[in-house]
Amino acid sequence: MYYLKYFLLLILFIVISCDLPSESKIYHWAEHWIAVMDAHGQNVQYLHQASDYHTSSECLKGFYRDGALKILEMNYNTIKVMDANGENAITLKNTSAGISRCSVSSDGNYIVYSVSGNILKQATDGSQLVNLTEDTSYYDTDPQFSPISQEVVFVRRGTKNHYAAIMLLDENADQLTKLIDNTSGAVKNSQFSVPTFNRNATRIYYFVPGSKSLSGLYRINRDGSNNKLIYQVNPSASPIVVLSNGNIAIAPYGKLFVFDSTGKILADFSDRLNDDMDTPLCFNFSPDGSLTALTTSPPYNSHIKLINIKTKEIKDLGLGWAPSFLPDGRILFIAKRWFESKNQKDVNSD
Repeated sequence: MYYLKYFLLLILFIVISCDLPSESKIYHWAEHWIAVMDAHGQNVQYLHQASDYHTSSECLKGFYRDGALKILEMNYNTIKVMDANGENAITLKNTSAGISRCSVSSDGNYIVYSVSGNILKQATDGSQLVNLTEDTSYYDTDPQFSPISQEVVFVRRGTKNHYAAIMLLDENADQLTKLIDNTSGAVKNSQFSVPTFNRNATRIYYFVPGSKSLSGLYRINRDGSNNKLIYQVNPSASPIVVLSNGNIAIAPYGKLFVFDSTGKILADFSDRLNDDMDTPLCFNFSPDGSLTALTTSPPYNSHIKLINIKTKEIKDLGLGWAPSFLPDGRILFIAKRWFESKNQKDVNSD
């Protein structure tokens, strides 16, 4: 009887220690979703499952088309447009060739982007795809629409040499003007990246990367005159962001600067980007230019930081990636959304 008692206790212990049947398990997983929240980090709404982890710094944009707010989502392979609530999503482009910078026209009716060295223009409803550049002697990238018309500025590179130029295509797509190339002058033998219009399209900012003596932020008039280095820096992969008041911002190698049009530094956040913060991988400014939202870590563990331009106060808004401001001041971003289910088949394996 003594041994039977301990034998029964042993059996009970084994039963308790065993896993419960698989039907009783709760499976947890996370997905990346396009989401929106207010500027205080509250009232998060999940809109649409994201296409992937989004390593691009400019992958989400809000824009108006015919008075309705739309959302553009872009990554290396895919471009989508959807309603502001995430519904009626359509895929404009899906390619393994890779998509470079994507820009929306000022009226919201078109986007322009680059695939395999060609500049493509497409209606944001998915129709009217047009190849704007088809010269195989060149590799064309980094397109951007003018903020006031359908003119397009882009970078042209030679396919068989180190030639580079900044080109301007008129809004009828029938007149191509070279603003500057690297065959002579101060930018001889240099490369160019991310040409960006100012607010009234009278001049264009761009980067010259790589060269110790020539690299930096440049400014050139739309007629190709007055090309000037306004700030010497190795730009890394930073975009050029033009604020609503005409100032510009860049984020090279762990720093964040705001300049006026002459290159004078108006705000330097280098001292605020230390310790728990590294290079701003994604950053964007509020419609009034008073706040900047940024992320610094890879998508799987990044936090969205909100910086007050005037006070330099930093607020952590929680987990998120690739923030951008909608025209109404809310923050559009990639969020990690958690799910649970008793059925293992529901688990997203991605």
